[in-house]
Amino acid sequence: MNVRNASDGLAIMQPYFFPYLGYYSLAMVAKEFVFFDDVQYIKKGWINKNVLGNGASIIVPLQKASINKKICDIKLLDDIRWKQKLLNSVWHCYRGAPYFDRAYSLVSEVLEQPHETAADIAIDSIVRTCQHLNINLDWKKSSESFSATCTLRKEHRIQAILEAKGMSRYYNLMGGQAIYSKDDFKVRGYDLHFVNNLSALKVSIIDYLMKLPSDDILCVINDFELV
Repeated sequence: MNVRNASDGLAIMQPYFFPYLGYYSLAMVAKEFVFFDDVQYIKKGWINKNVLGNGASIIVPLQKASINKKICDIKLLDDIRWKQKLLNSVWHCYRGAPYFDRAYSLVSEVLEQPHETAADIAIDSIVRTCQHLNINLDWKKSSESFSATCTLRKEHRIQAILEAKGMSRYYNLMGGQAIYSKDDFKVRGYDLHFVNNLSALKVSIIDYLMKLPSDDILCVINDFELV
């Protein structure tokens, strides 16, 4: 099952580590997805951490993380012990879950890759999860494809990327309402839509992967509205 609502629109979002289900609703609605990996790191954000179903946190430790650095420039801690600790947390939370083997293998696969930065591992967790769920779209990194726009601020950069792609629709999650205004986009000829999935629990997608078959997960992902 792959219920796509893809349009000619573009989703642009910072990469998060195995993000909550609503993030995948954003991927579902867009035709292309740009990972905002060359923007400021947010210390209390979800770029390198998440929460499991039992409330336990899973954290990817970083070297000298700072709000003065870009996500793509922050290196992972050079110590493999944190990977086993993270896997142990997943195992303890979900060892009796109906789809444990499948989901645990996916998490392990992401951790086995030779990632260097916070952006790399977060992006890989998202892309591999989407492949697992048969959500297929074009992925790009802002640091690679739109680096020329990095001096622009907030909506001006988003609009420059839309112009470069020849697209008129921009999709963001509900949290973006605090940053972007529909009117600011409309006066420049662009449509801004916020993706709202009221069914999505505020836990990592890992929780759904452990407990539900892929078709059921996709049904919840598709249970969103555009605001």
